Amino acid sequence: MKALDSSIEAFFDAYPLMRARPSAKGTVRLVGRLEFSAVTEGAPLVADEYRIQMDISSPLDRALPQVFEVGGRIPREGRYHVNPDDSLCLGSILRQRLILGAQPSLVDFVDKCVVPFLYGHSLRESGAAELPFGELEHGAVGLVDDYRLIFNISDRDGLQRLMKLLAMKRRRANKLRCWCGCGRRFSSCSQHRKAHFLRRTLTRLDIKRAYKEIWPTDA
Repeated sequence: MKALDSSIEAFFDAYPLMRARPSAKGTVRLVGRLEFSAVTEGAPLVADEYRIQMDISSPLDRALPQVFEVGGRIPREGRYHVNPDDSLCLGSILRQRLILGAQPSLVDFVDKCVVPFLYGHSLRESGAAELPFGELEHGAVGLVDDYRLIFNISDRDGLQRLMKLLAMKRRRANKLRCWCGCGRRFSSCSQHRKAHFLRRTLTRLDIKRAYKEIWPTDA
């Protein structure tokens, strides 16, 4: 827990209006007002604050925090990118992992994933027609579209076959036929090199979790 403790201390330095609260064993809960100032090209500067709850498991490189807006500003609807459990949908698991890198800190997570989400919602409240960072459809359709971009695959079926291979242990997956239909083993196909380049950041567990989100009955 020492690495998590130091990450939380750095977070409190960056966001001093947040506080630790009692939570379930093995989980750290942070609650309070998260103040930020953000701007991006083509959109105005926004200085705002939201009441936020974050539930964090240790270590951060195994499970990303769950984030909830608890001040009532963001409607609990899919079109506002809120999940059925009321947590905020900050983007796909794999996209967040690629943004954060292999060893994320809590400050990185908030700065790079939470603040852009809140910034986009503040712009939406002010009447912006489009979000500055783009917007995928909420739910499985948006996840598939994002993973197709990440793995550079044009169709859903090909994406499912590739992610299923990458969710396996490497030794087993490398002996199987490549998903692309070339007839070669996965380890001998050029698709293997392209996919495993992403494995410098994405772990097998990340991909397995992402796969289960889209195809839960096939996991």
